[in-house]
Amino acid sequence: MPGIFPTFRQTQLFTYFQDKWQVTPKLTLDLGLRHEIYFAPTAAVPAGFSNYDPDGNRLLLSGKGGNPGDLGVGTRLKSFAPRTGLAYRLTEKTVVRAAFGITIDPSYPDDKWAYNYPVKQNNAFLPLDSYTAAGSMAAGFPPPLPVVIPDSGIIANAPTAQAYVIIPAGLRQAYIEAWNLAVQRQLPGNFALEAAYVGNHAVGILNRVNLNAGQIPGKGAAGQPLNARFGRKADTIGWARMGGNYNGLQVKLDRRYANGFALTTAYTFSKSINFADDNGTLLIPVNFRMNRGRANFDRAHMYVQSFIYDVPAGPGKRWLSSGLAGRILGGWQFNGVLSGYTGTPMTFTYSTASLNAPGNNQRANVNATPSVLGNVGPGVKWFDTSVFSFPAANTFGNAARNTLSGPGYVNLDLSLIKRFQFTERWRMELRAETFNFTNTPHFNNPSSALDSTQFGEVRSAFGERQVQLGLKLIF
Repeated sequence: MPGIFPTFRQTQLFTYFQDKWQVTPKLTLDLGLRHEIYFAPTAAVPAGFSNYDPDGNRLLLSGKGGNPGDLGVGTRLKSFAPRTGLAYRLTEKTVVRAAFGITIDPSYPDDKWAYNYPVKQNNAFLPLDSYTAAGSMAAGFPPPLPVVIPDSGIIANAPTAQAYVIIPAGLRQAYIEAWNLAVQRQLPGNFALEAAYVGNHAVGILNRVNLNAGQIPGKGAAGQPLNARFGRKADTIGWARMGGNYNGLQVKLDRRYANGFALTTAYTFSKSINFADDNGTLLIPVNFRMNRGRANFDRAHMYVQSFIYDVPAGPGKRWLSSGLAGRILGGWQFNGVLSGYTGTPMTFTYSTASLNAPGNNQRANVNATPSVLGNVGPGVKWFDTSVFSFPAANTFGNAARNTLSGPGYVNLDLSLIKRFQFTERWRMELRAETFNFTNTPHFNNPSSALDSTQFGEVRSAFGERQVQLGLKLIF
């Protein structure tokens, strides 16, 4: 239907300085500084943005009346992002490297950050009863009934059943501080070893907070602040600036490609902490600390082994460089990637009905650290469920977020390639590729909902073996 098309305009301006300084024959410095300006977005048309005002239960429309086109977000001019790095050659075979840098997060809170009602409008045309048609195809659709946009730019008494997003004035971009320290050592046999500490710290990441969530367990809708004031029970999304961090030990052993063979072995031991994942929604908005925990994607241990092997036979190779046997046995390449990861974390939850605080998730009670039993399948448990109990009515359970890991992941991918060289320009590849060559089950996490009959059971898997064949002509 015709209305306000949700689109905006934004200008971005970047300047950058970089210099490489050879301080001594052994020490090199890289110095850089970025200055980034993300001018506040403005709607392409008047009233193209809509901001909810929770103090007056009203909607403020951009560019109408006295409302600014950017809804008061403003433009931050102090987003400086320095970067520096150094490399120091201890010996001819040993190098120390270190770096630090700041990266600006240019994103604004949400892809629908200012598209509250009435920017997006819906009309519903319903029949008088179940026996009467709402209209006919011959007559066409009824004409739309667009919302009248007031010249004041204010819609008082905003519809209470709608969910709204609040755009904070003076919104600041988040930024990430990242650093690393690595030692690289050249070894005999074309090998190189690297050990590194890698870390980062996110500052001011915008997390979604339901400001109309129930503030007092047990009070139900009566505990929702906007319900008490305006009779409003729908979600009202605001934003909280929060942090996160990653710290990891990364070790890598490389064999540089030589004589048709290359090998990479990588191992990471790490931990990542944040307050929310996915779209950044806090699951318990009335207590920020209860949302802090391991990130959903966190895996403590990660091991990856990869290799490339070209069979040393055929034209230009060590063996069978001529003749029919060389053409048949030459041109083969064998590749593989072996991956092994520990599992992703899970949170032990319980029915929100026991909490009676709308907009908040509920947790289970845990009386001791659950041990991992490792059983898979219906009727058996991955972890010890006896240490869990139901929380008392109208109270939060004491289980923290993402405390226990699920099943690990082991996978082997292999490929075999045969190359045919017809002329200097024309060649062909016959490829056979397998994913999860051993058809090893990759189990999903067990049910972590205390009120589920499958609590603690692993019931599903993913990643079955796949084989694909391909023919590639290169010219």
